[in-house]
Amino acid sequence: MAEQAERGGEKVYYRIGEVSRRIGVAAHTIRYWEKEFRLGRPRRNSRGHRVYTGAEVAKLLRLKELLYGRGLRISAAKRVLRESGSKSRQAAADQRPLRRLAQELRRLEKNLEQLARLEAED
Repeated sequence: MAEQAERGGEKVYYRIGEVSRRIGVAAHTIRYWEKEFRLGRPRRNSRGHRVYTGAEVAKLLRLKELLYGRGLRISAAKRVLRESGSKSRQAAADQRPLRRLAQELRRLEKNLEQLARLEAED
């Protein structure tokens, strides 16, 4: 079974009952969150049961924190998740110019090293 496969002593997949106990919400709540928050459809094992990865469990825990811990309504939780997603996309976009600049600096450094070698030969 897929959920029995382990990586480094930790399971790769968790069944919905395990996830339910782990995060402290009912299985029907998890199924509702899948649809309402468009979390994607979880994988299914050979028996057709839902199985979740550790990353999916982490998303569900984050959602529980927003709804139960911070007391947000569903619409507010959706907004927070949407904004945090756009912030991480923006952060990645902000790093592109820095990467290009770093590449250019490395290229210039190589050119300077070559010039220094040529001068040393003369």
